[in-house]
Amino acid sequence: MGMDVLGDLIRSRAAADPDVPAITITGDGAEPGSPGVPLTYGELDDRTEVVAGALGAAGLAKGDRAAIMLPNGPSFVHTWIGMAKAGVVEVPLHTASRGDGLRHALALTHSALAVVDARSLDRIAAVADDLPALRTVVAAGPAEGARPGSVGRADVVTLEAFTAGATPRARVDVDETDPSVVLFTSGTTGPSKGVVLSHRANFRLARTVSGAAGFRSGEVLFTTFPLFHVAARYVSTLAAMLVDGRVVIRERFSASRFWEECRAEGVTAIHYLGSLLTMLAKQPERPVDTAHGVRVGYGAGAPEPVARAFTERFGVPLHELYGMTETGAVTMNRAGAHRLGTCGQVLDDCEVAIHDAEDRALPAGEVGEIVVRPSRPHIMISHYEGMPEATVEAFRNLWFHTGDRGWFDADGYLHFVGRQKDAIRRRGENVSAFEVEVVIEDHPDVAGSAVVGVPDEISGEEVMAFLELQAGATLDVAGLLDHCQTRLPHFAVPRYLAVVDQLPRNTSHRVQKHLLVGAAGGGLPEGTVDREAIGYVVRR
Repeated sequence: MGMDVLGDLIRSRAAADPDVPAITITGDGAEPGSPGVPLTYGELDDRTEVVAGALGAAGLAKGDRAAIMLPNGPSFVHTWIGMAKAGVVEVPLHTASRGDGLRHALALTHSALAVVDARSLDRIAAVADDLPALRTVVAAGPAEGARPGSVGRADVVTLEAFTAGATPRARVDVDETDPSVVLFTSGTTGPSKGVVLSHRANFRLARTVSGAAGFRSGEVLFTTFPLFHVAARYVSTLAAMLVDGRVVIRERFSASRFWEECRAEGVTAIHYLGSLLTMLAKQPERPVDTAHGVRVGYGAGAPEPVARAFTERFGVPLHELYGMTETGAVTMNRAGAHRLGTCGQVLDDCEVAIHDAEDRALPAGEVGEIVVRPSRPHIMISHYEGMPEATVEAFRNLWFHTGDRGWFDADGYLHFVGRQKDAIRRRGENVSAFEVEVVIEDHPDVAGSAVVGVPDEISGEEVMAFLELQAGATLDVAGLLDHCQTRLPHFAVPRYLAVVDQLPRNTSHRVQKHLLVGAAGGGLPEGTVDREAIGYVVRR
């Protein structure tokens, strides 16, 4: 046991400072915009001991898997930490999980218990017959939504009934190298895989990010990401705990209320992913833009134009990093080692390299796949749950293969180019979808974009852009293509343009491109504009 175990951290803080608030969280049925509920260390410790005791009474032992499918709220926090104290390996699931995806996650992990929103019981019932390991389903939420009884082979009880009368169990000996969680990847490029991480890996991520971003004692962090995601749990909640700070967790992101919420809660640091910064930057300018008290931002997905404009407008310097669920952060911009538009330099406890298709190391300046390996044991992915072949493939030749493309400059700063599968091959040229999206989204009429490759007999692939426009804007095809021509090589200018009402995003605000391509049925969506058909000529 030790301080790099979540249960031990909570016990220690509760013994020293029981009345200090650790988390301020909305959810559990709260109205949007309502004040958050403060959870003190003493309350967290007491409540999570009861949850751990209830898990033991239900027959779960150290190493057993149990799922959580809850929205942000106190119930999620209590269940998460209670499982950690019990040595139960937690399986946090997306709240939208259903059907094949839900069955896949629960079956792959052999989850013996699932704590779910009462409104989602019908989804569990629909797949429960295929889940022989599932013995107990705990329904959290309004009593009228929960229907005690059974689904498949599992008994259904309310959360209140599950914990009623439960007493703290004998302390379970949990080591920092023990598995703590199975986190499912977002699935933007294929089927989800369950990433098994140890307690040490979780603490390493939180400690690394808080150190590189320069967090101070008493820092107040803010996140609107869901607690089934790394962003909310480790680089926000756990990071705040490690610096004697507090985290503010909102159930929903509101671009229009974001800065007011930060000011009201005294927030000093914000975490960003995906298009969050762009969505904030697209809001009308207001006095609160520079009257919010936030002194630092940290995260991933901020190309140089976005980062520069964001910092100039809102007065918040950004610490861009590179990492993923499997690896945690492996490069990051730090004080004294910061280069705008890059993901920073390699962190001290890992190695990062750029490899070609034959796994040969490439020199500075050349683009290839980003590969990673740890310098200490148990600080990154242990394995993919139930997928030994995928684990071996990912770790081939003694490196973890990220599937991302990038390059190092001469000073060792990592430049992210995009996903391997986002590299469109057009007439012998590689086109980075990420780079095209950066240019398109700099157009004032565009709120968001997703660039994909579509098959073409002559070109191999052609570049297609799905566009989400600003409210009230209409597509000026020639104007947008003119804008692209000034910023992109001729072969990267999109041939096809299609306007959608809203891009499908996951909870990290990343666009799920496979849904756009799938909706087109393998062809071009109705209303697609072909620049060649309208006679638009791209200058070389």
